[in-house]
Amino acid sequence: MARSDYKTKLVNGERVALTEAEIDECVARDEVAAAEATAYAAVKYKDDRVKGTFKEDRTVDKAGYPDLGDFADAVYWEKKGDDSKMTSWVSACDQVKLDHPKSE
Repeated sequence: MARSDYKTKLVNGERVALTEAEIDECVARDEVAAAEATAYAAVKYKDDRVKGTFKEDRTVDKAGYPDLGDFADAVYWEKKGDDSKMTSWVSACDQVKLDHPKSE
C-alpha cells in the first residue's frame, strides 16, 4: 500500500489519525511482506513439486513427486531385472518437473 493509504486507526471505536511514526511502521511492514512474498515466489516450485498445487477450494490440482515407497519398490524390481517400475517412477518425477519448472 502507498504511504497515503494509511490515515487512521480505530481506538475504542473512534477513528484517530495515525502519527508519522505509525505510518512509517505500516509502510515498513508492507515492504517486508512484499520482499518475503517475492522471495517465496522464487522457490515456490519446490513446494509445488513436493506437495502438489492447490485449487482455491484447497483440493490438490496436480500431485507432487511420487511416493518414496514406490521408489524403494522400483529399486528392488530393478535389481531383480525388471526396470519397468523404475522407468515409470522416473517418468512421473520428470512430469512433476515439467509441471512445476524453476522460476527464473
